[in-house]
Amino acid sequence: MAKVTYAPEAGEPLETTQFGYHFAKGQSVEITDEKHLAKFRGNPFFAVGDKKGDHTLKDHEERAQRIPAEVARQAEGLPPVDDYQADVKAKK
Repeated sequence: MAKVTYAPEAGEPLETTQFGYHFAKGQSVEITDEKHLAKFRGNPFFAVGDKKGDHTLKDHEERAQRIPAEVARQAEGLPPVDDYQADVKAKK
């Protein structure tokens, strides 16, 4: 069981329905179906938080802002931002 929060990007609808669950921006919905939770975990518009500590809404929003940069880095054959930052810190 976990709480799932809808976090749309600018210009996206403020409400949505997925797998029979209704979501409004920023409001959490309790989900118990593990198959649905797996799908929400893979969806960039949803933050999933449970006892395992998947991630917070803030983590989700920061990642959503980085996605275009990560796609561009990948297209250029560069490592993901997190790997790059880890390399820079290790070299200091």
